[in-house]
Amino acid sequence: MLNEQDYFKFVKEHFTNISSLIINNSHIRDYCPLCKATMGFTIETIPLQREHMHFLYKMPQPLMLKCPMCNSFKIWIIQNIYVQNSDGEGHIERYRILAIPKNESQIPELPDHPPGLRRAYTEGINCLEANCPTAAAALFKRALHLITRDILGANPGTLTSEFRSLLSKRNKLGMVIHEAFKENSYLIRESSIIKRDGTFDHDILQYTEEDALSLHEMFIELAVMLFVLPRTVQEARNTLSFRKNDII
Repeated sequence: MLNEQDYFKFVKEHFTNISSLIINNSHIRDYCPLCKATMGFTIETIPLQREHMHFLYKMPQPLMLKCPMCNSFKIWIIQNIYVQNSDGEGHIERYRILAIPKNESQIPELPDHPPGLRRAYTEGINCLEANCPTAAAALFKRALHLITRDILGANPGTLTSEFRSLLSKRNKLGMVIHEAFKENSYLIRESSIIKRDGTFDHDILQYTEEDALSLHEMFIELAVMLFVLPRTVQEARNTLSFRKNDII
């Protein structure tokens, strides 16, 4: 048996903090494996009666997240934890303690080469689910380097420098990386750590849970742009070609 303080400590140590994914009280940012894109899922929950509101920070809360495009849904069980700041103000941290179905750990459209790409991404997801954000961030970062260096042809450097070298010009796949990646919170933080001589001395133990989620989101967006959409377009072209031949 656990008292309330020990229970909250257990939740913080063993489950994923999803606070940074919350857009507002009605939307949460997550990846839709059917639409193959990061979406602002709508949040539907069971409203609590006023006399039961005190349970909001004591008991896990079920949320149904619905994709705005395909209307598919998933269910998350979250625990709200109220944290008081040093200035006397407080904020809410939200931890996901169960996901139905479990987060997708594979993207079929990922290429087989370089051979470590699928493994780095899959193990990164497993680490994220096991509440090991430091390991997850390191694996997602490694997976991104495999794309930028081995697939897109960037010269080895920091992730920030590699993305800068790829922006607004054609890479080895003949595609152009858009400017939106500049807004990724990990790249912004990494930019602030890079020294004047271009070196980057960052202890892996300094990776945060926010880093892990930011790197994961960046990987998903890049994978969709480079691998998922081209294959989807090609499949659509093939389907239209078959229909055209049937008409003729």
